[in-house]
Amino acid sequence: MTELTEKQKEMLDFMRKFTNENGYPPTVKEMMARFNFASPTAVTTHLIALEKKGFIKKTGNRARGSVPVNRNKNYDMVNIPLLSKLSREANAGVLMDSAEEIVEDTFTLPKSIAKDEGNFLIKVVDDSMIDAHIKEGDMVLVNPINVNPNNGDIVVAKIDNNGNEEITIKRFFRENDYIELVSENKNYPPIRLGNVPIIGKVVGLIRLNL
Repeated sequence: MTELTEKQKEMLDFMRKFTNENGYPPTVKEMMARFNFASPTAVTTHLIALEKKGFIKKTGNRARGSVPVNRNKNYDMVNIPLLSKLSREANAGVLMDSAEEIVEDTFTLPKSIAKDEGNFLIKVVDDSMIDAHIKEGDMVLVNPINVNPNNGDIVVAKIDNNGNEEITIKRFFRENDYIELVSENKNYPPIRLGNVPIIGKVVGLIRLNL
C-alpha cells in the first residue's frame, strides 16, 4: 500500500477493523483517542487524504461519516437504509407508521453484519424489548424476505391500533387459533390477534450509544 503514508495506513487499518467488529465506522473522537491526537483537525486531515486517494468515502451519517471503500473482498460493504417516519412520536413498542415510511439515513455496513442488501434498519423507541437486550436508541436489522417465523423469533409486525396501522417489535408465538406478540418487559402486556402481517425477522442489532 505504497500510496499511503504510514499514519494513513494505520488509520485505514483501524477504520476497517473497527467497522468490521462494530458494524459502523469510528467517529473522529474515537480516532483521536486511538492515535492520541490533540485536535480533530489532525484526524480530518488524514481522512481528507484517504478520501482523495479513494480508500474511504463520505456517508450521510454526520457522526460516523467516513467509511472504508471496498477495495478488498474481505471488506465487502452493503448500503442498508434506516427507515423512520415523519413524526418522531411513537406509542409503546411502536416504531413507525408504515404509511409514512421514509429513509432517514443510510449505513454502509460490512456484508458479514448486514447479511443481505434487502435488509433494513429501524430505530427502537422504548424499553418493551429490554430483557432481550434491545434498548431504546438501538437499531435492529430486519430481514423482510421469505418471512415465516418460528415460535420465539423476534419479528417486526404490523398491528391495528384503533384503526391505525402501526409497526412493532415483539417475540412471535403462534397458537392454534391466534398469534401472540410478546414483549421482553413484564410491564408490557402481550398482544393477542387472530392474524398479524409480519414485516420481517429481526436478524441483528446495532448500538451506537454504549
